Amino acid sequence: MTRVTLDMPESAFAALHQAPKEFAQEMRVAAAVKWYKLGRFSQGRAAEIAGLTRQQFSPKNLMDCFCIAPAYWHVRHQIPTPKNGNHGAKSRA
Repeated sequence: MTRVTLDMPESAFAALHQAPKEFAQEMRVAAAVKWYKLGRFSQGRAAEIAGLTRQQFSPKNLMDCFCIAPAYWHVRHQIPTPKNGNHGAKSRA
């Protein structure tokens, strides 16, 4: 595995109430989510980068942890979304 080193001000860890190791893990997950969202990585590869299993890197877990809008997952996974909040009923225009 390749190691990446970042220079971070000590105040960043204090502000987040995290130790550097916890911060690094959260950064890995956040980066993997972003790259997956952009379509740069598959779910499996993004999970590997995040240091998680595919199950842990599931849309449900990510929505809960990162406040990702469910509509994004509908687009990414080709799941139809309800129009105008009517859950499939035809609109009366």
